[in-house]
Amino acid sequence: MYSLPKEIDTTGTRPVDVKRLTFIHRHLHVAGARKILELGCGPGHILRTLNGYEIVVGVDNCEADIDTCRSRGLDARLAHAGMFADGAPYDVVIASEVIEHFLEPEQLLANAARNLTSGGLLILTTPNGYGWYELTRRHLNPLAYLSRWNPLRRLLGKQPYVRGSGWDHCQWFTMTRLMRLTAAAGFTPLEQQNSDFVTGGRRDSELASRLPSWAASGWYFAFRYEPTVSPSS
Repeated sequence: MYSLPKEIDTTGTRPVDVKRLTFIHRHLHVAGARKILELGCGPGHILRTLNGYEIVVGVDNCEADIDTCRSRGLDARLAHAGMFADGAPYDVVIASEVIEHFLEPEQLLANAARNLTSGGLLILTTPNGYGWYELTRRHLNPLAYLSRWNPLRRLLGKQPYVRGSGWDHCQWFTMTRLMRLTAAAGFTPLEQQNSDFVTGGRRDSELASRLPSWAASGWYFAFRYEPTVSPSS
């Protein structure tokens, strides 16, 4: 069984996040990755565990997060995850907990493909749009609706809520929809794993691995990029 390299300090890290890191690093190891791009790297929670690779670049459009990454000595670029391209094809693109923030998720997938070598690897993680986490935090949570209700926001002197303009999720994926979107972008699934069920604790994360995918709160994926080549006329 694969385990995280000893130099990666997971002290204080939630078990479900250790599970996600293990999934990511196992696929990097199997793929023999050398050049890695993380789209939507945030403050560098994943990026800082990748310092043993030849080239590691992180991208995010939050200036504060990029400053945090750079203060940690990480190569982080201030750019939009759906548009960044530096002309250097990567062996692996990581997009972890990012695609659910895109009004047009096709844009993120297309940009991941644009930055990958043919046969490269996309590691993607995202919540189950109708799993326990999203149900309790959003779909069945009255406060979530009130926080987006513009008459109330005006009454409280807040800016109007615009879908896709902030940190809130604006996509709620089913497995079927996600498989359709990734296939259209040229990605073939290699492995899917469940994240957690309810709490994100150790036993909860272990339980999630035995549940059907529709019951889990989130999913981890590894995809192979196989671009379609049009036949010569």
